[in-house]
Amino acid sequence: MLNKTLNLASLAWASAFAVSLCATSAFAVIVAPGASGVAVPSASYPATVIRDTNIPFEIRGTFGELLSSGVLRDRVARTATGDLSFERAIVSTQGIYNGIIRSLDHARYAGSITDVSYATSTFGTPRPQTASRSADGAAVTFDFGTDLVLPGRGSAWMQNLTNARFFRLSGSATIRLSTGQSVTLTGLAEPTNDTTPPEVIITSPGALGCNCNPVTITGTANDPDGTFQQYTVEYQPVSGGAWSTITTSTSPVVSGTLATWNTAAIPQGYYFIRVNACNVLG
Repeated sequence: MLNKTLNLASLAWASAFAVSLCATSAFAVIVAPGASGVAVPSASYPATVIRDTNIPFEIRGTFGELLSSGVLRDRVARTATGDLSFERAIVSTQGIYNGIIRSLDHARYAGSITDVSYATSTFGTPRPQTASRSADGAAVTFDFGTDLVLPGRGSAWMQNLTNARFFRLSGSATIRLSTGQSVTLTGLAEPTNDTTPPEVIITSPGALGCNCNPVTITGTANDPDGTFQQYTVEYQPVSGGAWSTITTSTSPVVSGTLATWNTAAIPQGYYFIRVNACNVLG
């Protein structure tokens, strides 16, 4: 049998973003909730890219026929002031299909100040002519007007500079054709000003309890703000030494099983148990 003592749960709060330098834009057109404006080109200045991901998409018709296929690039850049710019571009579309892209909707911007523009250095020549925002401020729509994204072409970067300092990967974007068909992509970057750490609780085993193999470790590792990334359960002999991993998971747990610890090869004694949880903010 094993006797184990309970250590206080600790929180991981270190930044985990890989960075590189790029050039993003100076912004000029502030779009308030319920308002619209003319998307304008802007000059470039140094910024740091903290996310840059390609997301493939397909748009199909009523009978499942493929109308448009391509790649949406989802990028986040941090400005010199620390604010985040959320930047997207249609990198490419397949020229063999006849779908013509009319607009791109960016969701989940409620609560953020949003300046919109497009970059002068682009993947293709089509640029948005207007930008509008829903009454609740959540959706920002870039409309290409008469400068449509034709098959085989890409678009300019569409940029939303916000007052957010962090982001999470629960945003979405809708690519819409001139004929009305559309596709919504999820798992994109969205602004958040969540600065609270995840919630971590160990409910069992209790302190100084006697436990037999296997040991079920229960509790909570979750982020109520929806920015949870992962948790790790570890143990350490009370005499000291390195912490050893029991399990790591990317699924949040609320009042449930965090890990099942196989202690068959662990010497009898007292051990600390801890849970480290982190979210997408670091």
